Amino acid sequence: DIESSLNPSDTILTFIGAQNLHTFIPKDVVDHYVSERIKKKVKNYIIGSKDQIPEDWQVSAEKELREIRFANFKYPNFSGDLKIFGNKIAFLSYKENYFGLVIESAELSTLHKNMFYALWDMLGNK
Repeated sequence: DIESSLNPSDTILTFIGAQNLHTFIPKDVVDHYVSERIKKKVKNYIIGSKDQIPEDWQVSAEKELREIRFANFKYPNFSGDLKIFGNKIAFLSYKENYFGLVIESAELSTLHKNMFYALWDMLGNK
């Protein structure tokens, strides 16, 4: 799982698509994950549309080692997340069949990191 795979000072890159995440994952589970991530000083960079990022995440971003950039996605919103960390990529589906798939591959992780950072740079500090 993501939490146990993280090393101190790692970075997580996230494309977020889950509106109302707490309807899919209990708040205490999310809070525990965030707490453990903070203890390890793992920063989470997030790209998502403004209506998909919970407002409390925006308010607590700095304290919770989170940086968010907003994209106006032209295509319909998606409900899953994509997380890139270390040599792994996690695909998470919340609405349909609630499952996750983790692929460990330096090559694929680098590909996804490059795509994330290209979009991150295009979005600038908005």
